Amino acid sequence: MAKILFVDDEEQAMRWHRIMLEEKGGHSVEFFRFAEGAMRCIERSNGAGALPEAIILDVNMPVDGRYANDPTNEDGMRTGIRLLGDICRLLGPATPPVIIYTQLQNPDIPRQVSVLHKDAVLLDKLAAGPEALLDKVNILLGKE
Repeated sequence: MAKILFVDDEEQAMRWHRIMLEEKGGHSVEFFRFAEGAMRCIERSNGAGALPEAIILDVNMPVDGRYANDPTNEDGMRTGIRLLGDICRLLGPATPPVIIYTQLQNPDIPRQVSVLHKDAVLLDKLAAGPEALLDKVNILLGKE
């Protein structure tokens, strides 16, 4: 059983993914709706030597109810891309495998991700779904 950190603001999606990853996949998943909570978890886990074995990130996530494109947000939030950068800077080569699981409508996302974590896997949330995500997690963790 692998420990996975999953960050996505969509509660309905998290319910489906919990069933797939935990019940069908046998993984232990810690879900976060906001990037800030996930970053605090990574910092605590790093200090305790208990990092997750994989990280799954959505890209467009709110902080305090505001999204990246919200004009009231003055760059104080973490999108999935910014969270990935913060995690990689903190953990360096100890950064676990990462899956960017988001709607890949922005053609710049793959470039932004590859600059931060060259081995990160991108998976289109709309095209793939929970079963494909479980398959990708198992492949990354060498469980298939």
